[in-house]
Amino acid sequence: MAVTANFKELGGAASNRLTPIVTIASAATITIPDTGSIFYLSGSTGVTTMNAALFPGRVITLVGAASASVAFTGATVTTIPGTTGQIFCPSLTLADADSATFRQTETGAWVCIATANNA
Repeated sequence: MAVTANFKELGGAASNRLTPIVTIASAATITIPDTGSIFYLSGSTGVTTMNAALFPGRVITLVGAASASVAFTGATVTTIPGTTGQIFCPSLTLADADSATFRQTETGAWVCIATANNA
């Protein structure tokens, strides 16, 4: 069983655990859906901004889809500037089944709180 198959039960709504996980196509700016907490990320375009409705404290996990190679460009910071959509993480690349977990701040910025390299 592929590693990504293990996420299928986690991504669905409470009433339907088999709801497919939404796939987000990589782009310089990606939009995070208002519902869900686990998303596949496909493609190879680098991501510099993540747009989403403001839900401070929201935690999402992005999982590299098959054949993905998506680079995140950011910087490790000690304070969180108040810019909506900014991503704060060490520069990283998500490939097939790699994951990165982010928490949204009260200003709308996203802070990387965990990564997993499943190569």
